[in-house]
Amino acid sequence: HKVYITMDSMPDAEALVEAARSGHVDEVKRLLGLLQPQDWSLVDFRSGKGAPTPLMAAARGGHVEVVSVLLAAGAAVDARDPSGRSAVMLAAAEGKDEIVELVIKQHVADVSFTARPQGHTA
Repeated sequence: HKVYITMDSMPDAEALVEAARSGHVDEVKRLLGLLQPQDWSLVDFRSGKGAPTPLMAAARGGHVEVVSVLLAAGAAVDARDPSGRSAVMLAAAEGKDEIVELVIKQHVADVSFTARPQGHTA
C-alpha cells in the first residue's frame, strides 16, 4: 500500500523543502515519488509567506543533483522570494555558479529580472 503526499499532508511537503535545503537527493526523490498527479504543485510548496520553495532552498545550498531532480519534476524556475529573487538569483548570490549554469541550461530562467530593493540580477 503506497502512501501519497497530498495537500492534507503538509508535514511531508515541508520535509521536501528540508530535504532540498539539506541536499538529500534520495529523500527528495522519495518524496516526489509520493506525489499524486493532482498535487504536483507541491513541488513548489512554501511553508509560509516568504519561505523558499524546494528549488530555492536547494539552489541556495548549491545542491546540484537536487536542483536537477526538482527541475525535472517541473519546479517553477522563476518563483520569487519576497525580495523578488528567484532560485538562480539566490544561487548566484551565494557563488553557486554550477547551479546558475544548470538552471539556465535546463530551463529558460529570467536572469534579467531585478530583485527589490537592491536592484540585483542573476
